Amino acid sequence: LDVRADMQHLIDILMKLLQNAIKYTQEGNVSLNVNVDPTHTMATISVTDTGCGISKEIRRVLFDRFDKMEEFIQGSGMSLTVCQSIIEAMGGKIWLDENYTNGASFIFTLPLYKES
Repeated sequence: LDVRADMQHLIDILMKLLQNAIKYTQEGNVSLNVNVDPTHTMATISVTDTGCGISKEIRRVLFDRFDKMEEFIQGSGMSLTVCQSIIEAMGGKIWLDENYTNGASFIFTLPLYKES
């Protein structure tokens, strides 16, 4: 797919989402899926795991700056905020799938490049 995105930032975002999914999945699996919307204007990318999931309390502050899922795990707590800022700057959106209950599923969109 030819998405409108900075390649290095896209790789960084995917790595952060995949690393988080792997970190919180002791058993089961982590998947990366890419789909194109019917109008061929947006790509939808999801990182889904069968890990421990995310509590309702944490979901409320998930994209807030400096909040962390677990206080004693290494990291600044900024990675999801940074991912959100970069994705939005590239014309997309990111969210946690609230309906997925077998772990966590992060979904983001990016516009597809179309030649004029």
